[in-house]
Amino acid sequence: MFEHRKEDEGLGAFVLYGDAMSNEAQRVDKPEPRWQALIAFVAVGGIYLALPASLIVGPTWLLPTLIAVLLVPTVASHRMGRRSLNRVLGIVISSIITVALIGSVILLVRALPSHKEGPLELLRSGAELWLTNVIVFALWYWRLIVKANDAFDLDAYLARIEYRGDRQASADTLRAVHRAHAIHIPFENLDILLGKPIKLDIETLQAKIVRDRRGGYCFEQNALIAAVLEEMRFPVTRLAARVRLGSDQVRPRTHMALKVEADGVSWLADVGFGGWGLLDPIQLIEGEESQQGAWSFRLRREGNDWILSCPQCPVGADQYAFTLEPQLPVDYEPPNYFCSTYPQSPFVQKLTVQLPSENERIILRGNELTIATADGIRTETIEDDGELLSALRDRFGLAFPEGTRFRSRVIPDPLPIRS
Repeated sequence: MFEHRKEDEGLGAFVLYGDAMSNEAQRVDKPEPRWQALIAFVAVGGIYLALPASLIVGPTWLLPTLIAVLLVPTVASHRMGRRSLNRVLGIVISSIITVALIGSVILLVRALPSHKEGPLELLRSGAELWLTNVIVFALWYWRLIVKANDAFDLDAYLARIEYRGDRQASADTLRAVHRAHAIHIPFENLDILLGKPIKLDIETLQAKIVRDRRGGYCFEQNALIAAVLEEMRFPVTRLAARVRLGSDQVRPRTHMALKVEADGVSWLADVGFGGWGLLDPIQLIEGEESQQGAWSFRLRREGNDWILSCPQCPVGADQYAFTLEPQLPVDYEPPNYFCSTYPQSPFVQKLTVQLPSENERIILRGNELTIATADGIRTETIEDDGELLSALRDRFGLAFPEGTRFRSRVIPDPLPIRS
């Protein structure tokens, strides 16, 4: 992983970082193959079948003990969403099993000459313990391996956005969840100005946005709601877009959006475009228009590109252009790094917090607070740091300790090299 240094600024560092992340970001938590668990069942059971009952603990108290030792910590880690802890538990459990197997073989070799059990007694005691072991392993496998990807806490997320409706994968549910997210979770870049890295793994996003009641920018917010929708069984395709907002230049793909299937229709979903973004998803149909409060949104085609526009947006009707080419999570790592570290990135240069609603759109840029309604736009000026913290708390629901300061991390461009 490359550190962010002055001499690394620019597109070259961006490309190098992308190469590094192509490997790093794909190291996801993959469940162990099922055949490994089956081999463990048979191997441990086979050792138990060979051991005399006098050398092993009976199943009367072994089962609840093993359940407590193996299952309870795993359940706890699942509830905390700590998949990394699950991996550690898996390693520990595998080590214990390996040591137990080796120890059992040694004890068996030493004890066989003197044991006096009959064949049927030996078979029965071994079979009981083998069955006990299979039950424990089945519980551990279900919780630790099969449910490893269930670390996402859907209930906590829905409580965060104050959604109490249906969870059926339908267009109505999609619209309701999308709007609840858009009006409750602000678009913001405050961690960048606090010198913190922007991470896109679901565990970090849950901790930041759900548990700590923060916001985030497009990569964070749309990555989070994509995980939510997939948890609710919506088919989701991740997309990349080029922001326009009044510019006729071709910009890089530094925005994330989503295509979601519901009720046999494709929808454009995007909770990460800030104050002028969608409240509701819009059907992915050329010429489709959607009235959302005092603001209207429209989709049109330009060759292979789709264009989302909002005529009432004062900084430019065309919001962004996108294609339907599917993106992988790793594809967002380089633009995320670029947006959060490059000196000329607007997210590095100036504080911004934005929150749309049915009747107004509130946008804070630097010390200027803009409130847009159907009647027009008014602005207020934030006079000092204390007033800024009050505005973050009262307008956007973002609470920071007294004395918190947000500072731009702009680094001047190096002087051009002259021959």
